[in-house]
Order: sequence, then structure tokens, then C-alpha cells
Amino acid sequence: MRSHSIARGGRWVTRPRKLNLHRNLICAFLQCRLPGERMLLTAISRATDARGAVAELRASIASRTNAGISLLVAYATEDVATDDFVRALSLAFPDTPIFGGTTSGGVLTETGSHHGEAVTSLLAVIDEQGCYGASTVVIEASAGDAASKAVEQALIDAGRPYEAPAQVWLCAPPGHEEEVLSGIAAVVGPNCPIVGGSSADNTIAGNWRQFGRNGTYQTAVSVAVLFPSGANGLAFESGYAPTGRTMRVRATERRVIHTLDGQPAANRYRRELFGLDADASVSEALVATKLPTPFGRFLGTFEGVDEYLLLHAATFEADGSVGVFADIHDGEELSVMTGDGASVIRRAGMAVADARSLAGFEDDETAGALIIFCAGCMMGMPDRLDEVVDALRQKLGPAPFLTAFTFGEQGASVTAGNQHGNLMIACSVLGHAAD
Repeated sequence: MRSHSIARGGRWVTRPRKLNLHRNLICAFLQCRLPGERMLLTAISRATDARGAVAELRASIASRTNAGISLLVAYATEDVATDDFVRALSLAFPDTPIFGGTTSGGVLTETGSHHGEAVTSLLAVIDEQGCYGASTVVIEASAGDAASKAVEQALIDAGRPYEAPAQVWLCAPPGHEEEVLSGIAAVVGPNCPIVGGSSADNTIAGNWRQFGRNGTYQTAVSVAVLFPSGANGLAFESGYAPTGRTMRVRATERRVIHTLDGQPAANRYRRELFGLDADASVSEALVATKLPTPFGRFLGTFEGVDEYLLLHAATFEADGSVGVFADIHDGEELSVMTGDGASVIRRAGMAVADARSLAGFEDDETAGALIIFCAGCMMGMPDRLDEVVDALRQKLGPAPFLTAFTFGEQGASVTAGNQHGNLMIACSVLGHAAD
């Protein structure tokens, strides 16, 4: 079945739509399997060698299903995210689209928090009535061009060229996310919802990777396109609220704020957001506050609820400017936001609940979820990850889920379309196959 997207209750929702018989036959011939089950499964390995890790992951999946895998999502920590790992994965699942990249410090699943060194993980999507494809394209001259090519190739891989999928899942390197979103939109249109996260490492040292069937890449765009057979819900939210304080930006570079309300941006940022003196570093600010304190960018109001996209500092420069993790525009008004560990944990559960309920799932109709969670929030509360798992379990029940920690999040805003932000939670919740 084909799916379409609708905005409902403040979140993107996708529902199945019938496709003509001719296209159904083409899809079945090229990619899809005969009608059957639909479910999601997760697998974890802590093995340090690539072949051992893949053997454990494959055995875990095989012990629970004999069905073919429609899409394989893979996330791994930087120490085990090697070419050997991805190639072994491709050999173990030779006919399966593979999508993913590196996660910061570990992952969360329905079985708990898997944090530390040598974490490899899989989310296996089994949907014999759906169509799925994946592709990874190296960024050369243009991140947008690479994104366009990746989506075009993924659609061919799914057997659905020239169609807009129900969802696009995205993994790209930090730095050019807005350009990547534009490249995807150039192929599938601006209204096709995206769920993504910028690949991450453990220390912001540039050791992130994106995965493709032939290996790993440092600067590539990895995408998966989904034409699922059942209803699907998405959400893009944060655990922060506006304080009522605002500042006006002066910016002449893409990701640099020079002044805030006419004052050097770094000094104003330290004082207003962190209560620190003028020579404190970003790392000192994070230590002082535990969780990052961001700006919010007002996107719009839907059904009485204001939407904000969060923006976080990357560097405090010697000239008094502030480098940020997303594109900024001269003259923008930014709101000072507030939040804490409890609000972020609560919002993680609320996001998946919103995505699920707005798709119309009953408890036993949820197949599982992919969740993208900001690594900055994770780093601010490393001893509370079990609470995040509990919050997700409370809303998803026994359904499997995989949560990756990323250096930037992409999702669909109801009022402003697909956006790139920081300190956000993006999720896709999939339901069981439609009757």
C-alpha cells in the first residue's frame, strides 16, 4: 500500500492509501514480498570484533523470526563502527537495505540502556506488504546534491522511483543539515516527513560515521525511504519551554552569532543563559548547568500550542561571537528556554505517545519505534538513562524501540515543515500491518 501524510493534532501522521494494481505488481516484483507479518525487532552486541558482533546480532534476530528483513537500521559507537562491521552486516543480510551511522556513547532499547564501549545495535523492520529502500552517497561538492542522489537511489532500491514515500529516515554528518533537508525536498517535495539525526561520536572529535552497504563514511548522506503497509506516526519535540526573555541576533555568517541585542554574543550568552562570567567556556557552561540551556526559535502556533525549534552553542570565539549547531539568520529573535532532566525524560515519553496516538494505534497495534535523542541531553544526565527507558516503555508497552544519540535532530514541524534543530527528540512509531 501507498501511504500519505497528514497534519493532525500538532504532529505528522501517515496512513495507508491504496495504490493501483499496476504499481502494486511492479513493487512486488522489484522489492516487496508476499503479504504477511509486520513487526520490529531489536538486537544488541557488545562484542569488540566485527564478525563476532554481526554473528550475535544475526543470531538474535534469527531466533525470533524466519521472515525476511525489509529494512535494517544499524547504530554503533565509534570504536566498533568499522568498514569490517558494515561489510559483515551486508554479507549476513545480503538482500536487505541497510541504513544508519554512529551514535554517541551507546543506545537505548526496550531491554534497557546499553552504554559504554563496543555497542552495536540493530532495528529490523519486517513488513512483507511494504516497500523499503536505502542508499548512502558521499558528499562531494554539495551536501544537497548528495542528499538528492541518495533519495533517488533509495527510491529505486524500494522499487518506487518517482514516488514520495511515507517517511524518509536520515543520517548525515553534522554541519550542513539544512542543505541536506533541501536536497531531500527537491526529490520528494517539502511535505514528505523526515526523521533523522546527525551522526555522532563520543567527544565531538569528528569520529562520526554514516553507514552504507559497502562500508562506513565520514561525510556521506545515508537515507532510508519507507512505504509501510500500516499506519505510522511521527513527532518532533523538546523538553524545554520559553522563559519569556528574548534577544535579537546580528549574524553575517551561516552558523555564527556576532551580537545579541547589540552586545557581544558570547558575553551575553554566558550571562543570560548560564549566569557565568565572561571568560567561561562552553564546556564549563555545560558542567555548571548539567543540561544545555538553549535558545528557542519560534516556528508558529498550531491549535493554541506554540512550536519552538531549539538552537545550542557550539563554541565561544575570541572575537566575542558564538558558533552554533544550526544555521542562523540576521535579525532573528531568539527566546531563552528552560528545562531540566525531568522535563526531558517526560517529553521523551510524550513524544512517542503523541506519535502513536495520533496515528490511531491501540496498545497492541504498535509494532515499534525509531527514536532520535540529542546526545547533548544524554551527556547532561548520564545517570538517568534508565529513567528515559522507563518513560519510553510506559508509552510504548512491550513494543521494541531503538534510540540513538545524535549531534543534531531533524523532524517535521506542523507549522514549518521539516527542520533541523538541537536538543530535540524525533521519533517514528510504526504500527502493525493494515488488514
